[in-house]
Amino acid sequence: MKDAKKFLVLKIIVSILFIILGVITIMKPVQVVTIVTWILGVAAIIAGIVFITVDISTATLFLRSGGLLQGVIYIMLGIALIAYPKIGNYLLPLTVGAFLIADSIMRMQIGHVISVAGGRSGLYVIAVLTLILGIVCLFNPMISSEIITTFLGIMLIVEAASSLIDTIYIKKYMKEISDQIIDV
Repeated sequence: MKDAKKFLVLKIIVSILFIILGVITIMKPVQVVTIVTWILGVAAIIAGIVFITVDISTATLFLRSGGLLQGVIYIMLGIALIAYPKIGNYLLPLTVGAFLIADSIMRMQIGHVISVAGGRSGLYVIAVLTLILGIVCLFNPMISSEIITTFLGIMLIVEAASSLIDTIYIKKYMKEISDQIIDV
């Protein structure tokens, strides 16, 4: 019970910090975009390495249809994002667009395999929507950058506020639910 209370207090503190981070994200988007640019650069490099590794180690043609190319593109984008974080306002939406387009291609491939196997898949619809969103990010980067950053800030605030409210209610009714809490 004591550990559960400590956890709840920590969760309240983290939720408040995320609300503050969300507000900062909305108020200082340029600085946040720089940080997000660095993070996406590292993520792109890791994703590229994973795609190349999977492509090289996979014996079947199904997954080898573009993993090497996607991996190289991700690594190149990652290096560019890390090298030039100030141009994140352009590169962030371009990178997100590239990720979305690559993801939509992979979804189309998986949807095709499911269809050939006799199944039905809604992945084609999702893939087309993802492809359209990726193209919008590529051709309208400044608006996309503002939207991505603002959306990130709003989502941080909403998620943290929701978590904070849940945690406060759990803390309030701790005695009533103490039988269901197991300290490990």
